Amino acid sequence: LKYQVSHLARKSKDQVAFSDIIGQSEVLLHSIKLAKKAINSSIPILIEGNSGSGKELLARAIHGSSLRSGKPFIMVECDLLRSSDAEEELFGSDKPQAEGVVKTIGKIREANNGTVFFKKIDALRLDLQIKILRFLQEGELEPVGSKNPIRVNIQVISSTTRDLEKLSEA
Repeated sequence: LKYQVSHLARKSKDQVAFSDIIGQSEVLLHSIKLAKKAINSSIPILIEGNSGSGKELLARAIHGSSLRSGKPFIMVECDLLRSSDAEEELFGSDKPQAEGVVKTIGKIREANNGTVFFKKIDALRLDLQIKILRFLQEGELEPVGSKNPIRVNIQVISSTTRDLEKLSEA
């Protein structure tokens, strides 16, 4: 009953814990063990696995078990960011318009103090991957049309179904 009450309380807040992951395989238990080591770290996390293997569930459990629990968990489906305004969608914008400056916050700033989950990071355009790398190195981003960098504190979790080592070599 205690688990059920705890589970329902987390579910109402859209939070997941490691106890919500069901399975006993060695690979799953090893993945959970590694994920638990990273929950309160600020290092970027990469989750690799086949489609349907629970990468998003694991990312949500990492977020839900960390100090960032209760803060935003923003998922970015990288394979859907193909349009010309994808950079604005990620980093926001301060574009001057006829009526003044139109500001867009962007997914990364929306997750401030929380977690951004880049689903299928390998599908993201190369120019945006470079900007995300710069953000990871500096901890700051520049909205489109702005000259002022903005500091953002987030945990970055990415997932892929592909072998990124081979892709980077190619």
